[in-house]
Amino acid sequence: MPGAQTHMNPIAKNRLCCGLAVFDAAVFAAALSFVLVTAIRSPRLGGGAVCGAVLQRDDYILARNLDSDWRRTYENHDDTNNSITVTQRCPHRGHSADVFFCGAYAGGTRAETVDIVSQTAILDCHGRTLFALRTGDFFRTTINGREIRVSYEITDKDEVVAYSTAPRFVSDAIALVDGAFAFEGNPIANLTRDGSAWTIEIFDDTHPIADPVVLLAVLGARTFHEDGDDRCNALYRASFWISIVAGTLLAVALAYLVYLACGFLRRRFGTDSKEPKLADTYIPMISNTD
Repeated sequence: MPGAQTHMNPIAKNRLCCGLAVFDAAVFAAALSFVLVTAIRSPRLGGGAVCGAVLQRDDYILARNLDSDWRRTYENHDDTNNSITVTQRCPHRGHSADVFFCGAYAGGTRAETVDIVSQTAILDCHGRTLFALRTGDFFRTTINGREIRVSYEITDKDEVVAYSTAPRFVSDAIALVDGAFAFEGNPIANLTRDGSAWTIEIFDDTHPIADPVVLLAVLGARTFHEDGDDRCNALYRASFWISIVAGTLLAVALAYLVYLACGFLRRRFGTDSKEPKLADTYIPMISNTD
């Protein structure tokens, strides 16, 4: 009839709810499994593993591996067997980077703040902080009692040990100089990018910043912050939020199924019968005719 309302059969409704709950549970399990497995496979810091020590050279050339969209990676492409890899960590916080030498973890970065001036910790393979890297368009810092503007600043316990004045968002060249001088400091190293390849040139290999792990970590911090997430991190973030939404829906579905089960048990064992109400009970009136 026109205007008549149709109602779903209760049995069909319950079956539909159970089917949706099973589907939601499968989505929740898949998303949560990817989140947990990815987090477990991320390099463990401080685990006592053998550190990879990058061999000291005068220069390094690393090119982006264009065949690896899953994990954004820069690798050396010379003729030696001493492979160097800089990879975006997955999952990461603030576009962190990992440095590997011959497959062994050598160090990396950990973003600590994300602001106009961001700070990143440069770590060794055990997770200990070697230096702090601060980057920004241009910010003021005090070096040897003089205030200057820099775009990169590397500090050790709040003491500036190296800096660069190259415009961070304009130039693909990072010229690190000795922080002992406010102007015309001694050059330590240059990091320059040409297309998809980075070149590192070291001028003073006695300076602590000239450690290849530190320079490669600076390279990764700059590159991955600009390039954004790779596919691994994008899928990780999507799976994380999917697991939260699916988990919430699953909790609601389970609560509904428990409600249905309780109703079935009450009907099955007769606990749902109503007690007689006072209004439905006949109480004869006794009159006092004395």
